[in-house]
Amino acid sequence: MKIADFNIHLPAEVNDVTGNIALQESSVSPEMLTERFHVYENELKKYLSSGHLMLFNQNIINDLGFKTELDKIKDSFDVKFSVVPNIRNDKVFEYIEKAKSFGASGIKFHSYIQEIEEKDFDMVVKISKFAESKGMIISFDTSYGTSKMFRCDNLKLASAVSDQVSNVPIVLLHSGGLRALKAMLLADEKRNVFIETSFSSHFYKGSRIFDDIVFSLKKLGTERFLFGSDFPYISEKDSVEMAEMLCEKAGFNEGEKEMFFYENFQRLFNE
Repeated sequence: MKIADFNIHLPAEVNDVTGNIALQESSVSPEMLTERFHVYENELKKYLSSGHLMLFNQNIINDLGFKTELDKIKDSFDVKFSVVPNIRNDKVFEYIEKAKSFGASGIKFHSYIQEIEEKDFDMVVKISKFAESKGMIISFDTSYGTSKMFRCDNLKLASAVSDQVSNVPIVLLHSGGLRALKAMLLADEKRNVFIETSFSSHFYKGSRIFDDIVFSLKKLGTERFLFGSDFPYISEKDSVEMAEMLCEKAGFNEGEKEMFFYENFQRLFNE
């Protein structure tokens, strides 16, 4: 069975999931990107046919070496990528335009790291509509936690954007975390909203939240879900095993599993 991973990171350094992920990823240079890919290449290729990189360094596409280094990765692995736009930069639309010209498939918002509050929602909607006009996928980190969880409400942000953006896929990363059922309800109404399964099923295993994720899979059906690992914070091996467990508990047949692990990814990227 082919597997495509919607959520891959290449941080500058990984100690454990409690490390300063934002600092690690926002400092990755183009050369580091290639270097880190080669560190993880064997594991990625062992499990995956395709992957989607999340690039947090908001200046990386302005580096002259970016496209060269990205092409080196693409020579050996089928990879797409999304960028994290700086919502407070007055050249953000030019940035997205440039990212698109370099082959970016989408943009991503991370409410905690970017400190996106309700007063910023209008700007995020404008940026998202611009990305929509370029045919770019829009992803939101929808995990729930940290001391910023009330001030920077990522699912509320995703909901606001989904009311204005309907012509491109919107992906809820991490299944909504603690609020998995609310993420499911949003996807139930908005047909362009998809749920990605990384990290949360590991974190909440043994709790009712894990059961909520399984319920969401059953309720929405496999065509609305994407496999993701959050690699390297969760290994590909552990992520695939967990996803297999989710599919088993949801009662998916082999055809439905293929849709979840690979076909939905291809459909989102129009392949």
